[in-house]
Order: sequence, then structure tokens, then C-alpha cells
Amino acid sequence: MPMPKICIDAGHFAYYNYNDKVSPKYWESKMAWKLHLMQKEELEKYGFTVILTRDKQENDLGLMARGQKAKGCDLFISDHSNACNTESVDRAVVIYPVSGAKMDLATKLSQTVTEAMQLHDKPQIYNKWNSAHNADYYGVIRGAASVGVPGLIIEHSFHTNNRAAAWLNQDANLRKLAKAEAKTLAEYFGIKTNVKLPFVDVPDGKYYTDAVKWAWENGLVEGTDKTHFSPDKECTRAMIVTLLKRYNDKFGGG
Repeated sequence: MPMPKICIDAGHFAYYNYNDKVSPKYWESKMAWKLHLMQKEELEKYGFTVILTRDKQENDLGLMARGQKAKGCDLFISDHSNACNTESVDRAVVIYPVSGAKMDLATKLSQTVTEAMQLHDKPQIYNKWNSAHNADYYGVIRGAASVGVPGLIIEHSFHTNNRAAAWLNQDANLRKLAKAEAKTLAEYFGIKTNVKLPFVDVPDGKYYTDAVKWAWENGLVEGTDKTHFSPDKECTRAMIVTLLKRYNDKFGGG
């Protein structure tokens, strides 16, 4: 059975959606560009084939054309953060096609984003018809549908919320988000979530191998560098506190 093929779109281009009143260092376009590259890396670890709608952040492409880039794929995803007039709004939103395709996946991804970002509001999913009520309102989803591919828009909370924007401005957080979304997609498509560890000093079959893999996949540990976990090295109190905080942030107290 061939592995699924996914097309990912970084919402907007160049420098777009800057909010000087709430989070002056945040740009939606820059966040989406970084995130979609990380998503590609994490999905490819599971064996997905991943293509992108464009090769440079500065390049523009029409909305329909972005969706149509997904021709021959199993899924199209467009990454965004949302905006509204109420700063306290802090929720994940996933928009799915009016055909109803991938509504179940929209639900799963909205929950994944909520958990990864520790959002305060309940997630939301919806679809929207155009004014003629004969196609999707959103151009990227309409473009994907025109080539027979279900498309989803993922709104990673609201950049009019200072906490959410500050969270999305951290590369480590985006990596955590990309890992969580990739895992959800792998589970949805029935792919075993047995990503190979990057640590050369954690061989298969050790008593701690499965524990290290679980902690790494859930973003609790990163290793002492990109290729070493250093399983025999002593932990400092700072390391232990950091691990406990990461666990609490992801799974809650207790």
C-alpha cells in the first residue's frame, strides 16, 4: 500500500499579518513558513510523501492555485493563525470542505492543536459555502477540491491573543506543534508511530529504549545534542524541573 501524500501550504507570503498592538514581534506568514517546513520534516519521518505549495516564503501564489498544487495528493493543509476583535479568544479552528470530507480529521487536529498549545478555549471546526452555495468559500479548499483532494485550513489559535502569539513565536514550540500534528496524521492514516530515534547512544532493546522514545516523541526530552541522549549522564536539578514542567504543560497536573 503506497504511503499517503500530503501537500502543505504556508498561509500568506512574505511579511503578512503583523499586530503591533498585541504582539509586535509576530508575523503570521513567518510562523506559517517555519511551521510547515517542520511539519514536512516530522511527516517524512513516518514515511509520508510531502510537497509544498511554493519554494520561497517571498513567493506569492493565488489561493486557488495553492490548493490545486495538491493534485495527486491525499490531503491538503494550509497553516495559519486567526484574528478577531477580542484579545482573549484563544482557540484552535480547523475548516474542512463543504463536502464533509475529513471532518473527522478536522476534529482530531483541532484537539491536537488545543492540547499542544494549551489553549484556553474549546476547539472549533466548521465549513463554509460561497455566496452562490455551489462551492467552498475558501479559495485554497476550493482549489484542492477542484483537483479531487480534501483540504483543511488549520488556524493555530489567534495572533490577536498575546499569549498565543508569543507561544507561536518560539521555534521550540513550533517543533512541538509539528511533532504533535504529524503524530495525529500518522495515526489517522494508520501508520505506526514508530519514528526512529535520532540518538546513536540509545540502541534497540535496552530497558530504557521505549521510555526514551515515548518521552522524545512527546517533546519531553531533546537529548544532549541532536544525535546523543547520554543515558548514563547525571541529571541536574534544573533538568529534572524542566522535564516536570514539560510534562505538566503537555498532560496537565497530577
